[in-house]
Amino acid sequence: MMKKRNLFLGLILLLLGTLFAFSACGGSKTKGLRINIPENTVLEAELGTYDIPKYDVVNSEGLIMAGYLVEVESVVGPDGKEVAVSYGKINVSTPGIYVITYFVDGGGVKNASLKVNFADRTPPSVNMDDDTLPKFYISGFTYSLPQYTISDGPDMSKCWIKVYYKADATGDRVEVTVENSQFEVEHNSGKYIIVIHVEDAAGNKKDYEYEVEATGPSEIIDGKVLYSDEEFGVSQVKTLWNNFHLSYSTEKAYGEETGSLKVTVPVTGGDYIILDRIIESDISDYTHLVIRIYNDNDYPVYSGYCWFGDITLAPKTWTELKVSVKDLDTQNVTHPSVAGIVINSKNITNLSLRLFDDYAANTVSGGSTFYLSAMYAVTEAPTEPETVVEDKIAYFDEAFGMEQVSLYWPAPNKLSLDTEIKYDNEKGSLKVEFLSVQADNYVILNTPFIKDVSGYDYLVFRVYNPTKHTFSVGTTWAADTTISAEGWTEVKIPVNLFGESGTITDMNGAKLSATDISAFPIRIFGAGEFVAGEYFNISSMYGVKAEETVRENVVLNFDEASGLDRASLYWGDPNKLSYDTSVKYEGEKGSLKVEFTSVQDSNYVIFNTPCIKDISNYDYLVFRIYNPTKHTFSIGTNWAADTVIAAEGWTEVKIPVNLFGADGKIENMSGEKLSASDITGFVIRIFGAKDFVAGECFYISAVYGANDTAE
Repeated sequence: MMKKRNLFLGLILLLLGTLFAFSACGGSKTKGLRINIPENTVLEAELGTYDIPKYDVVNSEGLIMAGYLVEVESVVGPDGKEVAVSYGKINVSTPGIYVITYFVDGGGVKNASLKVNFADRTPPSVNMDDDTLPKFYISGFTYSLPQYTISDGPDMSKCWIKVYYKADATGDRVEVTVENSQFEVEHNSGKYIIVIHVEDAAGNKKDYEYEVEATGPSEIIDGKVLYSDEEFGVSQVKTLWNNFHLSYSTEKAYGEETGSLKVTVPVTGGDYIILDRIIESDISDYTHLVIRIYNDNDYPVYSGYCWFGDITLAPKTWTELKVSVKDLDTQNVTHPSVAGIVINSKNITNLSLRLFDDYAANTVSGGSTFYLSAMYAVTEAPTEPETVVEDKIAYFDEAFGMEQVSLYWPAPNKLSLDTEIKYDNEKGSLKVEFLSVQADNYVILNTPFIKDVSGYDYLVFRVYNPTKHTFSVGTTWAADTTISAEGWTEVKIPVNLFGESGTITDMNGAKLSATDISAFPIRIFGAGEFVAGEYFNISSMYGVKAEETVRENVVLNFDEASGLDRASLYWGDPNKLSYDTSVKYEGEKGSLKVEFTSVQDSNYVIFNTPCIKDISNYDYLVFRIYNPTKHTFSIGTNWAADTVIAAEGWTEVKIPVNLFGADGKIENMSGEKLSASDITGFVIRIFGAKDFVAGECFYISAVYGANDTAE
């Protein structure tokens, strides 16, 4: 028993000894545990949001010990107050030394502290728009210092701007004299360096530098936009997609010029030549922009701008591309790809030139070559009509008229003087030829010979249609007139449709005034049946005064031919207005025929120029409707006096005058209340007419003012 007990005791002692030895060996690694923050270290940090550094627990040998979590116990500012910690971050706005204390979750390791010195160390910043500095400085020109702002608390007493010149990469900077915030460029090579020094009260400072190349042509010429006749011209242009290769060449030169801008097209594709470095970008004081293009190919090519002025470049010759400067303000001139960049005569920077032989694809064939001459803004003496004719606004019967107009979309149509087709005793007409199929376009009267038409009642011109198609002509957005096939049709534009209360606008949507109808659009629409090669003609335009005498109580004389000119349809397509003498009410001479050209439930006949505007002395407006069909429908106004029109006979419609005025129900087509003192814009509302088919019609008598005692 004794031996067994001693053996067991020995085993226990051996086991304990082993455990002790093992513990002693591993325990050496846990000696001297601490958080590994460097002693006597003060970190530097910028004011603002600060990510608190993370640390580990290490032993005396510097080995990281797993299983220990180091956390932030507190952050105390220089004022002794504790700072809030959020997701391991603090927000510091007051400079000074902040003490961050760390602890180990579970204990056993001594707390440690980190000092961080927060201060404002960021210099102020300079903010400058991209277009503030020119793309280059031209020798002999005087430039203003760039406009900029400084943010982040600058001390403006310590901030300054200076200009230096550096001839080459190895040369020294030479300060340039600045007077009244302007400096003169004396070199056409090297670089000018704009240095803006900023500094704040804390002593944080920085120099912002901007380099601008010094360059220029051999000679600055007034009105010269693109110096394609010398090397400098290549630096003035760029392509949008690099599908065209641009270089200076002496192979071709226009007139007495010594060279040209060579354009080569390696592979079939489209591109734009963008004028982005213009010396004289404001050409508003000139009349025309001119460039010549040599088409060095065996096939014709088209050229123009975005999006106007398209011309045909004949093979192996120079062709002049000349556009009116006014077109830059009236056409839709934009950057080919950057939305919001609109080019006008005040700044033609980014004006883009197109070259294309495939109109639909807007591409030019690979292997094509072109040469561009210098481009000039020029002033041409204004041409005059051969003979000034009283009341004549547009001289479309002679060459002068061609200078007055342009197309809104040049590509589908072409304008020319036609001396074969002429209205009455005129000398010719404006020929509008179709180059491709397009239903709509606009002929823009840019420079009417008489701008102020307020003394007239109508603008009148005629349209000759030699084809079997019908289409429509009017303006924006009124006076739509169906142009009959194979003959002349008169178009009359009531002058009272101009002005803020009118409907006529320019192509930018601005209301046109009768005192200046410049950029007046003649709208062409519904011409989708015309094919390439077909055309129509427009006569000269005149201002006309109404000739008929006002009859007692006749508010609108639909019983006379002249009454047709005083009204129009709101929607011109589903109906057609004409004067008819076969149907008339009692002793009248005729009536206004309203014919259906398609099926539509409703429309509006608008009183553009009533014979009597002020009806405040009447109790009613009275007119009659003759309906020859078996359908019934309704007539009234906006929004009152609805009357069912019986089939196969006359029906009287009465509009109480007390429904006019601010408190009344009657409105024009713009939703404005109509006054009895001026009913211009009054509408006869047609509705419930869905049973009418094309070719059917009804008739409207003269409109009278009436009273209860004497209707």
